[in-house]
This record gives sequence, structure tokens and C-alpha cells, in this order.
Amino acid sequence: MIDSSDALLLRPARPDCGFSLEPPDRRPALDSAIPQGIIVATIYSLPAPVDADFLAFFEGTVGPLLRGAGAIILAAFVSEHSRNNFPRLELREGENVFILFAGFKDLAAYHAHMTTLGRNPHWRGEVAPALMRRTCGRPHVLRLAPTSRSHRE
Repeated sequence: MIDSSDALLLRPARPDCGFSLEPPDRRPALDSAIPQGIIVATIYSLPAPVDADFLAFFEGTVGPLLRGAGAIILAAFVSEHSRNNFPRLELREGENVFILFAGFKDLAAYHAHMTTLGRNPHWRGEVAPALMRRTCGRPHVLRLAPTSRSHRE
């Protein structure tokens, strides 16, 4: 981690929506080759904590379109409103977010995904506007590069 000055406390959106990590003795070595691909984290700010209605909409409507356009959905997280028990790491508090992590084989695949979504009339005309009505402003998109110890499929 290069920068931890902009951190949120998160938890999996559902019990089966987090990342599953290999036991330490089965993880890649520090000097392993860097895996191919990119991870895209999309942060959606919401006016209130994520509820069952938002999750049902995202999983039942948004998710299938994202997968159909080439995204590999890896994990989904929401704000955890617990007290920060590690005060040396300052956290952004009082925010409600839903964060989706999606994988792509490379940057070109991500661009193709975005083009496919942009050309989909159902996405443009119905789903994206419905998503924007549930959120506050535009989503914040982070493209993440894997490291030598990153999870491999």
C-alpha cells in the first residue's frame, strides 16, 4: 500500500461477497511474478447506509449487465460504521458507500467493457439512471494494478 491517507472502514456487503484469501503458507512469495490484469474498484456514495433494496437492485439488475459486458465481479463491500480501533490510521467517517471490485484481463478489456455498457440502450436508458438516483453524485473509479502477492484466480 503506497498511501493510506484516504481510508474507509468496510465490511463485505453480504457474507459471501468479500475476498477469500489463501492461507499464508499458500500465498505467492514476495518475489513472484506480477499477475496480469487490473482490478477496478468503483465507489458509490449513498445518502444512507446500504440496505437490502439497494443490494437487491445491484445484484439483480446492475451486476448481470456488468458481467454481460465482460466484468468479473470479485467482491462487494459497504461502509462499516464501527468505532476505529486503530486510531493511527485516520478513517473517513460518517460516509455511506458501496464498493464493487471487478477484474479485467487488461486495460483494453476494461475499455471494451465500458464501451459495451455505453452502447447498451437498457444500461443507458434505464439501469444507469436508476443507479444514479440511488447514489450521490458520480461514482469514484480506481484502477488498481496487482502486486506479486495479489490473489490469483
